[in-house]
Amino acid sequence: MAGSTKNPFTALTQRGIWPIASLILLVALIVLFAVDPLVGYLPDSRQVIYRYADQLRAGNGLVFNAGERVLLVASPAYMLLLALLSMIPPLTSLAAAKIVFALALAFGAYSLFRLARRAGLNAPAASLVAILFACAPPLFGGIGTAFPLASALCLVSLDLAFSDRWRWAGVVLALATLCSPEAALLVLPLLFLASSKNTTIRYFLAFSLPLAIAFIALRLYYGSDFWNGLLIFKTVLSLNNGFGLGWLPIAGLAIYGWFRQRANPVVAVCGTWAALYVLVMLGLLRNSIDWQYAPIIGSLLLLCVVGLQSAGITFSRTSAAIYATLVAVVVLVAIVLSPRIATPSASTNSGVVLGIMSASDALKVPNQANESFIAFDGQLQPDLKTMIERGDVQSSLIRYAPDVLLTTPTGRIRPTDLRAGAWARLNYQPGSEPNIYVRKAIIGQFVDLPTNFRYGPDIQLTGLAIDQTSLQPGQLLRVRLDWQLSRAASKPVTVDVRLSSGDYLLAHSRDTFEPSIFKVGAWSTYHTLTIIKDAWAGPVSLDAGLIVSEGLVGRNPLTTLEIKTP
Repeated sequence: MAGSTKNPFTALTQRGIWPIASLILLVALIVLFAVDPLVGYLPDSRQVIYRYADQLRAGNGLVFNAGERVLLVASPAYMLLLALLSMIPPLTSLAAAKIVFALALAFGAYSLFRLARRAGLNAPAASLVAILFACAPPLFGGIGTAFPLASALCLVSLDLAFSDRWRWAGVVLALATLCSPEAALLVLPLLFLASSKNTTIRYFLAFSLPLAIAFIALRLYYGSDFWNGLLIFKTVLSLNNGFGLGWLPIAGLAIYGWFRQRANPVVAVCGTWAALYVLVMLGLLRNSIDWQYAPIIGSLLLLCVVGLQSAGITFSRTSAAIYATLVAVVVLVAIVLSPRIATPSASTNSGVVLGIMSASDALKVPNQANESFIAFDGQLQPDLKTMIERGDVQSSLIRYAPDVLLTTPTGRIRPTDLRAGAWARLNYQPGSEPNIYVRKAIIGQFVDLPTNFRYGPDIQLTGLAIDQTSLQPGQLLRVRLDWQLSRAASKPVTVDVRLSSGDYLLAHSRDTFEPSIFKVGAWSTYHTLTIIKDAWAGPVSLDAGLIVSEGLVGRNPLTTLEIKTP
């Protein structure tokens, strides 16, 4: 009975797309580990994510620097997943990212196939959409970022919603949002769909409650600086930087497909979501990096094939297989032939503290979990951000005094500045490579000492800290002075710090600060003093004077220290 012979392709798709999804997973894993695409090494936010995962695996928590709880990239769920996977020997964070990416392709393709069938596409056309999704350049451009996983979870959430499993749809979308906040834009179209089925409250609670719990947990973990570190990193190298003319035909065909089949709920939701996403990301945020549009690539491909089918183009198993094969070959060749990138290097030793001009500069330096970074844009250390906003860069460098400083003549801290004033006492010397300066002066940890002195009616010294408790001739002493102001300064303020023995001056620092630094409230200034090399052993007095308009407002003895000679 020839008429009863079952078509193998039809039988395959009738059983579901799982065999095709499994094949996509297998091929993706082979390509990712055999070819090793360059995108996973791009110096952008993905390197930050890897470092967070490495720190968690090392036992330091979900942090960039050990002991500093600041969140730089709003992808905590993705970071946690990478960290857990990378705990399996011999996986690294990058290898874990490749596995998660391959799984995202498989689950995304499976869910997109089901959605395409609900949109009225036949089995070959739906399979073509799923395979095109697995070959989409925006997805491959985001290897190592949370966008591919967020894309797959959004499609899974859509599939669950159209299967009337609204609670699970909300939970999955909440997880996608914890990977990439952009995924939350899908909640609006799904809320409209839920309202038509009287499941709005059930869906919204399933979405919002996990997010609220996660937010509280993150707030408790990161503290009051939860928001201070969040960054939008600029991509240093991208496969395709920006929405080019190649997107216009895809957008036009997707709009046509939506217009012709907008009565179909799947088409309506996918079209609304894609339009809202483009409006926010491109229209409001001006974001034109292709891989950050990965969450809607599945919807766009579905709408494109719907548009082709509406135009009278039919897909048989043969034509769908040919199209899918051609696209897969082109993408694979592009990955294989993609240029290699050189790994940046710097002559730093393991475990040192590196000072950089911006947090993104950390991506240009090979790093290990036991190294830490001081970013002079305030993104890694929130209190440093306050110093920079006040314009007190001098205090910021003295406060942190990194072992190695990476800077250029155009940086916030210029190499010429290191040779003058309070910074010169830190004794930064050029390293073995350009733009690298190594601190030669020995420093210690600040120790708080009790003090309370009033300098005139508007300013009070409420705290003192020094970084050396045992002083020697020629040694560097760092001093922190904590001020409380009831009125902002209107003129430059000079802080004069002295270390003396009787009538003899053994160390002296005179630093002038702009009025913007002395505002109402609490604030600290940082100073350096170098003890003269022929200083003698015995007690010395540390005092601080405040000078405004060349007039001494007040001078007070702060504490007594001891100098010990070898």
